[in-house]
Amino acid sequence: AGWKKVLVVTNEFHIERSKAIFDWIFHAPSSDDDALAPYEMYYLSCNNVGLSPEAVSSRKAHEARGEANVQNNLSTQYPTLKDVWEFLTTQHDFYTAKKLVSTATGEDRVKADNLLKISYGQSSTTLSKRSMEWKDGRLVLALDMYVIVALVVLVLGLYFSFWKNARYVKEFKSV
Repeated sequence: AGWKKVLVVTNEFHIERSKAIFDWIFHAPSSDDDALAPYEMYYLSCNNVGLSPEAVSSRKAHEARGEANVQNNLSTQYPTLKDVWEFLTTQHDFYTAKKLVSTATGEDRVKADNLLKISYGQSSTTLSKRSMEWKDGRLVLALDMYVIVALVVLVLGLYFSFWKNARYVKEFKSV
């Protein structure tokens, strides 16, 4: 039951890091005593349309550092989904509550080379722009990639927590 085949579609500059992350997460057991989930992973990359060669080069270098970190550090330090969840919500530079608040309030200043920032639409002027503002009597949110990813991580965490609790409830009722 459930989905067992996963297709990840992303830009060419991002595909290798995505493979490292998705292979790590989708092949990790939920805890030390669980069996590995039998997912079939497929990857498809899109051309880097709309980016200058310099921007692609900057992004590729950034992604290569991230891929190496996933393969050499994170996947060995955090081998289960429980470990991953705890890492993302308490230690990761982009997904902790403190980081999300600083990003949402505009207090966050991303430290990356200027070309990388510009390729993501973040120049020195856009970094000072707030992601949240009160406009015409309404709260307006401008969700950037970090906030969107953080929301996805939150939803996945809640799903896995519910799934595990539901499984325990089902086992308890059968006893």
